[in-house]
Amino acid sequence: MISLSKFVPIAVLLALVTLGDCAPQTRRPAPVAIQPAEFVRDFYHWYLKALAQNKDPVSQDQPTLRRFVSAGLLAEIDRRMKSPDGMAADYFIQAQDYLDEWLEEITATPVDANGRAATVAVSLGAKTGKGYHLRVTVERFADAWRLTRVERERR
Repeated sequence: MISLSKFVPIAVLLALVTLGDCAPQTRRPAPVAIQPAEFVRDFYHWYLKALAQNKDPVSQDQPTLRRFVSAGLLAEIDRRMKSPDGMAADYFIQAQDYLDEWLEEITATPVDANGRAATVAVSLGAKTGKGYHLRVTVERFADAWRLTRVERERR
């Protein structure tokens, strides 16, 4: 005769697993993935606003900067800043200063994307006729975009 006592622990375990599947889900759904161009536009909106408030976002708001910029790029900027020559221009705007008009219009247009990386064309203040253009590369890290390169685009 087979003893049922050997099967009771297995039955209890199966019941708990089944009940666990019926329990209400407490996890939030994954947020909708932001597109690279929108991510870049958000970065420049934040960055230029900080500059307009006479803040240095690189040294005064590291937590926000790390949400937007890859660790590798931050290390490269830090290395350049500490070098004997320093940096002649702000890395993210590729200029020594910004124009107030840049705050009024920030456009970001996707140029190229492959799922893991994207290139975005950024125009600052283009409506004023004094548009300033950048080419920004972003990469996906752990389901979040991060800036990995900024270059001035001369037109």
